[in-house]
Amino acid sequence: MKLTNYAQFHEDLKSRGIEYAAEHTVEMGFDSVEFLGLTKAAQDTSRTARTLKGLGLTVSCFSEGINLLDTSKRTREEMEIHLFRCADIAAELGSPFLHHTLVLPLSLPMNAPPLADIFESIVNSAEKVANYCEKLGIVCLYEPQGMYFNGCGLELFYDEMKKRCGNIGICGDVGNSLFVDHSPNLVFDRFASDIKHVHLKDYYVIDSPRDGVKNYKTLGGKYLSDSELGVGAVDIPYCMNKLKEVGYAGAYSFEIICGDEEMKNAVRYFEKVIGK
Repeated sequence: MKLTNYAQFHEDLKSRGIEYAAEHTVEMGFDSVEFLGLTKAAQDTSRTARTLKGLGLTVSCFSEGINLLDTSKRTREEMEIHLFRCADIAAELGSPFLHHTLVLPLSLPMNAPPLADIFESIVNSAEKVANYCEKLGIVCLYEPQGMYFNGCGLELFYDEMKKRCGNIGICGDVGNSLFVDHSPNLVFDRFASDIKHVHLKDYYVIDSPRDGVKNYKTLGGKYLSDSELGVGAVDIPYCMNKLKEVGYAGAYSFEIICGDEEMKNAVRYFEKVIGK
């Protein structure tokens, strides 16, 4: 079992560089990291790999947020090339996975096209990226995310991708489906056997926005705000039990930014949930 530092590692990378980010990761009790995007450190693969190896850290995943909604052929090709570059870096850093989004925005404009109008072009782009990754020996992952492909709405896309590609899987994000008012339990019920990597976080679900914190509006008009792991609306034990039933052996990646003590509490809580 790998415990992966994701969001906090990314923040540390941006603000203080790879040496501090790696040392801080170990101090907080993690044994692996997840990268987000083509940061300076990610692209300096030799130095970064050497630093991580020196501290006994591995790379469990390389993620990128990208919006494949754009229908311009030139823009789409540029995004595909960008993801090819991410795949190259992922492979050089020893990551087994490239995880990328499909349609990034958490809310869509009033004139957003219906899913039927964009589905084929998005699948075609994802197929190109997955095929490129296969040549590098890495697997492409997709998570419930955004408005088109969130919750159990990811199923349509994933079923089509399975017809076209063999090296794909699901990133089991425990919180994203709340943005479309779907229970994370339903996502793990549906996709447990296909989940190869897990993103951990938690949210309060409330009727009106909280003061002094960042709030996210759901599709149904409720609001989400970050909570400590195990305190909010996500049934972490249920999701983890579903993975245990199918023999999940992948990493658990903490998509959490917080102080050191809160992070250590999150790690302790999670280890208790999974019985470590």
